[in-house]
Amino acid sequence: MQKDNPVTNIKQQIKRFTFVGLIWFGIFSITFVALWPGMWVQPRKMISEMYGNAFSYALEGHNLEIQDFDEIASTPSQNMKFQKFANDILWITTPITWMGMLLFLGLIFFRSFP
Repeated sequence: MQKDNPVTNIKQQIKRFTFVGLIWFGIFSITFVALWPGMWVQPRKMISEMYGNAFSYALEGHNLEIQDFDEIASTPSQNMKFQKFANDILWITTPITWMGMLLFLGLIFFRSFP
């Protein structure tokens, strides 16, 4: 019996990986263009704006000034943050989400676990 050459085996794996990667890239590209109507009209402008905005937002934090201690002391307390979060959850959440949360809580409390 003849043994497989390790170099040939690695080359086959690289070819297969490249082929599968190209297939996934093609599926991603088709889906991206199909679901984003701006890509139908001006693809070059949309991609440049998308990446330009992403980098500008990412680097924006580096341009902010350091806060003084007075500004830090005037930030809202944890209690106020929780109250805002609870208020948002209470009044912004949809009824379908509420039903799902109640169903989940019911399953947790009334389901018998082994």
